[in-house]
Amino acid sequence: MKRFLVRSKPPTTSAETADNPPPKEKKKKTVSRQYHDSYLSYGFSWTGDVNKPQPECVLCREKLANENMVPSKLKRHLETKHPFHAERNLAYFKRARDLNQRKQDRLLDWVKVSEKAMEASYMLAELIAKQKKPHTIAETLILPACKKIAGVMLGPDAANELSKVPSSDNTIKRRIDDMSEDIEQHLTEKLQVSGRFSLQIDESTDISGAAQLLANVRYVDGDSIKETFFFCKEMESHTTGEEIFRVTDNYLKENSLTWNMCVSVCTDGAASMTGRVKGFIAKLKAQNPHIVTNHCILHREALVAKTMPPELTEVLNQAVQMDKLADERWCARLAYLADIFGHLNELNAKLQGRNENILSSTDKIWGFMGKLTLWREALEQGCMDMFPLASAAPQAARERAIYAEHLQTLNERFERYFPCVADIEDYDWIRDPFNQESSTEKLTMKEREECAELRVDRTLKLKFSELPLDQFWLASASEYPSISHHAIEQLLLFPTTYLCELAFSTLVYMKNNRRSRISVEQDLRVALSSVPPRIKKICAPRQAHIHPGLSCCDFLILFLILD
Repeated sequence: MKRFLVRSKPPTTSAETADNPPPKEKKKKTVSRQYHDSYLSYGFSWTGDVNKPQPECVLCREKLANENMVPSKLKRHLETKHPFHAERNLAYFKRARDLNQRKQDRLLDWVKVSEKAMEASYMLAELIAKQKKPHTIAETLILPACKKIAGVMLGPDAANELSKVPSSDNTIKRRIDDMSEDIEQHLTEKLQVSGRFSLQIDESTDISGAAQLLANVRYVDGDSIKETFFFCKEMESHTTGEEIFRVTDNYLKENSLTWNMCVSVCTDGAASMTGRVKGFIAKLKAQNPHIVTNHCILHREALVAKTMPPELTEVLNQAVQMDKLADERWCARLAYLADIFGHLNELNAKLQGRNENILSSTDKIWGFMGKLTLWREALEQGCMDMFPLASAAPQAARERAIYAEHLQTLNERFERYFPCVADIEDYDWIRDPFNQESSTEKLTMKEREECAELRVDRTLKLKFSELPLDQFWLASASEYPSISHHAIEQLLLFPTTYLCELAFSTLVYMKNNRRSRISVEQDLRVALSSVPPRIKKICAPRQAHIHPGLSCCDFLILFLILD
């Protein structure tokens, strides 16, 4: 019985372990077997990795392990699973292999077509969002029109190919949501890399009576400054400054952004004058003293209306009275209004555009104020060439005093509304850093030292003549970081509110009486964002829908391939 008892071994000491180390275990050597053409006579081809192929039966498509890549095991499979084909010759198995390959190629072609159709569906949804059209237009108009055109120009086969593009209402909505999410993620990544941005915020009411808060962002993207649509959020309660601050703060936190990255907040001049965002500005400045707040140019109609003398205001009040057309003095005043609005339209058009900045806009406003002074002096001398419509009016000469009074009032209004124009010379070193006469007294000593070095840098002087202002200062950041950082913070300020006006115009166009329940943020982002959606990246993790024209055999092959 003793030999059946398991005796416990005495514990070994460390000295015994050192003298008698345990034997090393032998590692099992793995051999990767390769396929040979003669194995086809047993009904087997191969699949998988070239370095470690798997034998695959051409009759039942069963895959075996690499260890079974030997004639005896392959023959045993043939005789066991397919005894009726055991005596077949090599030509039979070749035909079976080629047939399977053709079916597989055909299925892959179908899958590729479906992937192309999915990508085309995203492109179609992007076009619909860019044109602010209803989602149903793809299924009711665009795709039927494309099929008819393709059928006439290319034949019925081309029209059938277009039928594979998904275009239903829900599909287009999902595509727009996917692209909006990708744009939002891509823009957030850009803002995080940039580390600083400027916000432009405004709110308005849509067709359903809901208050919508719109925001645009201006940021550094690589070697230039760009601006784009940021977000649109429906206000749950009142449009107070506290509510605006809360909604904006929540959105920044959701996207891992902070107020410390925000260098300025711009509000629409009209909104700020009504007092709706005063609480927002006060709370923002209290928590973030470094943030600069600025108001963009007021709408030209409001600017003129608030400076209009009573005599000219009466003209607008009586515009509906057709019998006033016989009053020559009334017509002369109306002609002057048409002229001055034309000049303001020209100024407003010059201030718009993605390449504008606060300094160039200030220069143009300063130039327009100089023109107002020049026109007033010309009127006193009897010259009215700058007002062609008013000069042609019969009673224009008697109205010159009213014209001059209005120009003087308009000039004073510009000075009060744009106090930054008075400091126009303080930023000459940004406009032309190589001008020796530009003042740098308000800069720190470090910035003044870098400015002095930059002014004698001939290499950068050549770049200054070739690059836009923002690209020049971004290119100088590596050599002159302090002064470039100061310049970029000024160039990040929003010059005008044209992005807000564009966003609200798009909102009104999209959310109308027939689409009053639409959730508009996703469509607005795709329609207005200058950041393009990465369609190929969106399509990569998604499985394309197989066209319903596939046979059952094709679906079976797909299952075996994926298996």
